[in-house]
Amino acid sequence: MTECERLIADGIFSRTYFEAETRNDFSVDTTRKKVWAIEIDLLLQLDRVCKKYGLQYYLMFGSLLGAIRHRGFIPWDDDLDVCMPRMDYETLLKIAPDEFKAPYFFQIPETDPGFFYTFAKIRNSNTTAFLELFQYQRFNMGLMIDVIPMDVCDEHDVEAHFHEIQTKTRENTTYMRMSNPNLSPADIERVKAYPGGDPLKRYYEIHRIATLHEDEANNLTGRITAVLTTYSCRKMILNAADLNKTILWPFEGFKFPIPAGYDNILKTIYGDYMQFPPIEERGTWHSDYLIDPDKSYKEYFH
Repeated sequence: MTECERLIADGIFSRTYFEAETRNDFSVDTTRKKVWAIEIDLLLQLDRVCKKYGLQYYLMFGSLLGAIRHRGFIPWDDDLDVCMPRMDYETLLKIAPDEFKAPYFFQIPETDPGFFYTFAKIRNSNTTAFLELFQYQRFNMGLMIDVIPMDVCDEHDVEAHFHEIQTKTRENTTYMRMSNPNLSPADIERVKAYPGGDPLKRYYEIHRIATLHEDEANNLTGRITAVLTTYSCRKMILNAADLNKTILWPFEGFKFPIPAGYDNILKTIYGDYMQFPPIEERGTWHSDYLIDPDKSYKEYFH
């Protein structure tokens, strides 16, 4: 039985949910529907744990945009982004290994050696989101949702802290390439420039920097542990008041929490967020992944 067949048997999804359809002039095929269903099931597991322990979480970024504009996934998107206040995130890290049982897997460096992303992922081990670049690290590569902490920010030093985190993140993602014998010329040069050091210590240092203002009263919060560029860093610094309260919002036939200040958040990140991108820009974010919702990633290791 595949995971999607299990979800149908358990009554979480109807068989008709997986039928191909067109949404906003974009063809959503059966495979994408399966990916969505797996990710929603992972989100339901997170929702269960957060309710059990009184933890706050909310859909954010592309998932928040999808919730508001589409009442579900953006049709040409294929992932789920969830954020949590830092304190709740740290609590989740402690309890998650006991709460997420197979096929679910809560992924951080402590639970999956060789994995050095800066934020947690919840994966389904019976599925595949196989990133060939990191395949020799042999960490769990099931379909996943991202769980990202939101940290208190000070406007005077947030960009400096971001640059520190960006540098250390690049070093750890370089480390994860080093086990791959089939690197591109650019990645070979990147590995040659690797400064050495313990990636786990570097991971802890990233989170130490991110939480320097955690005990301060401040009206800004941000996703500084998971930002790629200075431009996107500025877009991810938000008013804390917009995130303090959540409301339940429809998403693919379910209801999940979103920040009550979603309008301000989406305007800050996307501008006119109700405007669709040009048709030629509507595509997957994960074109570098091998996606298979019906088979475990372990079958692709070689």
